[in-house]
Amino acid sequence: MPTPVADADDETLRSLVEALTDSGQVIAVYDPEDCLRYANRAYRKIFLGDCEGTFTFADLLRHGARHGIGTRIADGGVEALIARTYKGRRSVPRKSFDTDLVDDAGSGWTRLPCRTAGC
Repeated sequence: MPTPVADADDETLRSLVEALTDSGQVIAVYDPEDCLRYANRAYRKIFLGDCEGTFTFADLLRHGARHGIGTRIADGGVEALIARTYKGRRSVPRKSFDTDLVDDAGSGWTRLPCRTAGC
């Protein structure tokens, strides 16, 4: 079996992004400052709707609360959720968790670190 290429060329990276975009899996990349750097089609549908722009993770939760999309928010509202979430959000390099969504779907997540900064 061939070894995966560590330094992928532009064509390979474009193919990877295209595959992720159309995969049906919910995929997003946040930088170390918690700015959304990439969101595939499934992620945008759940958390952004038709909205475009630059979002931090907290902005995304607030946007969802205002528009009735994304994460189901209870127990003190969106600001309380943000405070609870940020306590452990970057405490470990990899974290898996479940989230209830507004549309009554549940979703499992795995968060991995991204080392590229800048919103």
